[in-house]
Amino acid sequence: GISSPANGRPRRMGTPDPVFTMQALQDLAGRIQRADCLEGLVDSILAGLEESFLAAVEDRFAAAIERAREGVRVASGWYSKLVQMAIALSREIARDPALARLAFVEVYAAGRRGVELVDRMILECAKCLRSEVPVSRRPSEVFAEASIGAAWGVVTGQVKAGRSRQLVELAPTLAFILLAPILGGE
Repeated sequence: GISSPANGRPRRMGTPDPVFTMQALQDLAGRIQRADCLEGLVDSILAGLEESFLAAVEDRFAAAIERAREGVRVASGWYSKLVQMAIALSREIARDPALARLAFVEVYAAGRRGVELVDRMILECAKCLRSEVPVSRRPSEVFAEASIGAAWGVVTGQVKAGRSRQLVELAPTLAFILLAPILGGE
């Protein structure tokens, strides 16, 4: 995305994905060809770009989750696996400042639809968390979502402050946030 720093000049937040860019341009060209008049054209174009943007954010975040999951298949036990997943996902986000900015900050520029996407991503992470915990220790959906939401808030704060590269150092704290409702007073 493009952001305006304090000096007022636009700057690039990351290199756009060429497939996303090409798809957005193709969608734009199709919308222009189908438009009978200029009225509503801008809204139509912006809606299409917003939809493409949100899909790209969701796909990029899903790919980061999948890479994080693949990186911990050798973990022994559910507790260890969750800690390693928190570390691996923190590493994925830290390595990709564009993903960090898109998924944790820029997504909100899409308004209600951006918030809905964040909610869906948190729900998916909560399902993943619950699936890794034995049934006897599994948190309720509400506690899993609250844990993920709290960790999401910490990550969002770090990204907004320009500290996404330091997320790996915070991974143990994030793991604690995720595991606290499960482990309780242990």
